[in-house]
This record gives sequence, structure tokens and C-alpha cells, in this order.
Amino acid sequence: MSELIGVALGGLLGLVCAFGLHWWQSRQQSRSLAKAYAGEIKGLLSLIDYRGYRDGVEKLIQNYKKGGRVPPGTTLLSDLKHNYFIVHESNAGKIGLLPRDASEHVSEFYILVKSLLEDATNPKVLAQSPERAIQTLEHDIELLGKLEEVGRQALEHLK
Repeated sequence: MSELIGVALGGLLGLVCAFGLHWWQSRQQSRSLAKAYAGEIKGLLSLIDYRGYRDGVEKLIQNYKKGGRVPPGTTLLSDLKHNYFIVHESNAGKIGLLPRDASEHVSEFYILVKSLLEDATNPKVLAQSPERAIQTLEHDIELLGKLEEVGRQALEHLK
């Protein structure tokens, strides 16, 4: 009988250890993923600020309002040579490992940034009538503000 109790206790201890190891590994993976996303989001927000995208769009709006035009085929961003979404594209299927609030803000952040990129790389945006181009660009400035806000919220939840 004591041998049976020993076997049961040993089995129980093995289960507890396996569960503990799995929990620890999952937590480490979650922390690593959160840090990787935080780094990528910080980098994107820094690039937006450093390159002065908001100022550039505002100057373009002022140009349109003064009667200026842009050459056909012009876009807000010329050819993007790099993929700035490596972390997200490599780990989108693991986003559920992030804390609940973080995964929500991270998802929203990437939707917003990709939406802005669609406008910024589409020559049809600036080829519209000046009134329509101004409307689109002003909307993009609002989206940029929302992007920065959501990015800050994501970073807060990724800590």
C-alpha cells in the first residue's frame, strides 16, 4: 500500500513539475514576444517622428490650399525598400500570447499603420482633385494621431 502511495505521489509531483515548466516556458515566450513587439512599435513611432511625416503631409495640404499641384505619379512615400513589420509578420499567429489589452492595441496599431501606408504609397491619392486630396490627407493626419495614441497604449500594455 505504501508503494502505491509513493507511486501516486511521484506521478503527482511529475505532473506538477511538467505543468510548472510549461507555465514558465509560456511566460518566457510571452515576455520575449512582448519585448519584440515593443521594440518594433517604438521603432516605427520613432521613424514617423524623426522623418517628419506629419509635417510633410501638413505642408502638402498647405500647398494644395495655395493652388499648388504635384507631378502625376507622386506618392507621399516613395519606394519602401525595407519591411518594417518583421516582428509582426513573423509572430501574428502568436499574438494571443500577449496580455489581453496588449494584443488588442497591437492589432489595432498594425491595422492603422498599414492603412496609412496604403494611402502613402498610392499615387491616386495625390492625383485626386485638390479638394478630395486635402480631405484624404487631413484624414491621414487624424489616422496618424490615432496611430501614435494606440502605439503608446500598446507600449504601456507590453511592459
